Amino acid sequence: MAKEFSLIGSLSAYSKRSSIVLDCGEGSHAQLMRLYGGNAHEVFRTIDAIYVSHIHGDHHLGLVDMIRERAKAFKGNKLKPLVLFAPEALRAWLEYTRKYLLQDVQIMFVPLNALVSDSISSPRKRIY
Repeated sequence: MAKEFSLIGSLSAYSKRSSIVLDCGEGSHAQLMRLYGGNAHEVFRTIDAIYVSHIHGDHHLGLVDMIRERAKAFKGNKLKPLVLFAPEALRAWLEYTRKYLLQDVQIMFVPLNALVSDSISSPRKRIY
């Protein structure tokens, strides 16, 4: 089940305990809160990963608010680490942002190019 919650962004739930956010434009967390109302924090706790397809503001400027709201949802419980799949260029922005806004959040950064197998991306190997 996928729920669209912003012009750029959607929440794909794998189960009642696990979901992934696909792109995270500005205001995505607020849209999610409007969609789920009083159950929003339960939904935020299911977010295991965020996938950012590319570095345009409308695909990543909602990350800080989404991550902070997710952390609030875990108040009183152990905060699960978050996996962030994103272009390598987002890493420096994320490190800077973490210093000032996301100090207590554990984020595992996975660059998108790590998701592509060498056998697929290698120019020496072609499929005919």
